[in-house]
Amino acid sequence: EGIDELDRARTVMLCLGKAPAELVAALEPLTAANPERNLAAAKAVRAHPAAQPLFQGRDVTDQDLARIIGVLNTNCHTLEELGGSGLFLLACICEHSCTPNCSYNSNGTDIFLTALADIAPGDSITLDYLNQFYDPTEERRENLLESYGFTCNCPKCTGAVPDRCRAFVCPNAASGAGDRLAHVVCAHGADDSAPGAFRCVTPGCGFVADAATAEEYANAEFAVAEGGESDLLRPEHYINFFAIAERATMLSAQDDRALAKMAVEQWTTILGFLDQVLPALHHERVMHLDRLAQVQFKSGDLEASRSTFKQAFELAQVCTGPANESRLTAKLKELVDNPPATLQQLVLHYQDSAE
Repeated sequence: EGIDELDRARTVMLCLGKAPAELVAALEPLTAANPERNLAAAKAVRAHPAAQPLFQGRDVTDQDLARIIGVLNTNCHTLEELGGSGLFLLACICEHSCTPNCSYNSNGTDIFLTALADIAPGDSITLDYLNQFYDPTEERRENLLESYGFTCNCPKCTGAVPDRCRAFVCPNAASGAGDRLAHVVCAHGADDSAPGAFRCVTPGCGFVADAATAEEYANAEFAVAEGGESDLLRPEHYINFFAIAERATMLSAQDDRALAKMAVEQWTTILGFLDQVLPALHHERVMHLDRLAQVQFKSGDLEASRSTFKQAFELAQVCTGPANESRLTAKLKELVDNPPATLQQLVLHYQDSAE
């Protein structure tokens, strides 16, 4: 409890091998969430027989150890190639935002921050700590509070910008299917009962849901989440997104050309949803383009697959860095420069990428 991952346990042990006073001083500027859980974990570590030699001759209090555990749990960045994590003192002071201006990627023991938007002097450098790119406001806030100990007050969470993954049909829209989807009602903020919590973002519409309509939207979400149907949710609503993504993943795993063609349709739909919800520069677009290209290849459409891999590579250069700094970009470059000719070659490429 508190350090239940092998990688985090190893890192704690490494920290105990450092000079305690110097280490605690170096970690002082960093935040540490869940202090009570960290203190319980510290006491459990001290009591474990395997850790006893690390405490001999070292003045490490339970509070010091709890501070170390908390800082590691709160601030470490994943190092995918190594199957572990690292504590980067400059990168981990970047602030969180659900609409970040930067993303990060790892390359060996290094990490690189890539700007996704113009950043003016004096502006904070922000990251999405949990990559909750398609989660609704309430879930994002709950997860951030649990993992990092703070309530997010970014523009997306406070309602200054719409939460586009909670998108509904506007009553002011015309009855025709095309016009009906031309209007988008989005949730604003975490409190569904607040005045103006649901309002249309279509220019010139001006619709603001009253309490009764807001309740209808909430009931529609519940019904669809439970397996029912409702024509109030727009196609890109997060409940639809995750349902289609699950189905696309299942279809993609099958070695069947007909099913692969169905998966192509599903991933294409999802990328259309991302156009509604995400900014143009976002690393998740790269990941989903990569998935689409793979199933296009499996479906037999090699030309479309090569084109999509090229799109993913070009976007990756911006969102995750150039090929010499980003493993993802480098792997996509290999696919663009040396397109696989057979499914076996494609499978081997991804097996090598995972090693």
